[in-house]
Amino acid sequence: YPAGWTWESFTVVRDPIKPGDVVAFWNKIHRRFLRLHSSGNVDYSTPCSGNGLPATWGWERFTVVDAGNGELAFHSKIHNKFIRMHDSILDSSVVTNVDQLPSDWTWVRFKVVVNPHHEIGLHNKQWNKYISMTPDGACSSTPRNYNDLPLGWTWQSFKVVKIFDKRTTTTTTTTVPPLPIEGKLVPGDIVYLHNKVHNRFV
Repeated sequence: YPAGWTWESFTVVRDPIKPGDVVAFWNKIHRRFLRLHSSGNVDYSTPCSGNGLPATWGWERFTVVDAGNGELAFHSKIHNKFIRMHDSILDSSVVTNVDQLPSDWTWVRFKVVVNPHHEIGLHNKQWNKYISMTPDGACSSTPRNYNDLPLGWTWQSFKVVKIFDKRTTTTTTTTVPPLPIEGKLVPGDIVYLHNKVHNRFV
């Protein structure tokens, strides 16, 4: 394998979140976490560091649920509801157990997009929009195709704090794991391929 073949060389990046993980989403521009308020609306926390989630914060924690077709849903245990995108509004579903996601609930399904800054975007196919954090709260972006998240869209980019990692069965509220996660592949891994020279994913 020629040493100079940089265009053909890729870093293997595991999917940053998986079904069964418990996660929180932190935006570095606003220095806040997304959260599901008791009102039923999605808003944000008070400003804080992205190096961990306070142990007493429950509204910011979401269980990752396999929604099928490469999509995920995010369930709040404390409210027993899913995050939902209703056009420009981010709110929540009716009370629904984590293991009872209806197959026709398109508003609660999201695809993960990983950017070169080791952050993620959350895209809803039904509305063709990303979850967005603005100075005034949380809403959806303007229409944008999946896997076409501009690098300059910082309001739609989030750092993942893993509170429980299903793969390693590790529990923490203080450590933000590095994204992407590099290492040896194991059967069942979902991966991305990143080229260092062009700083892009395949």
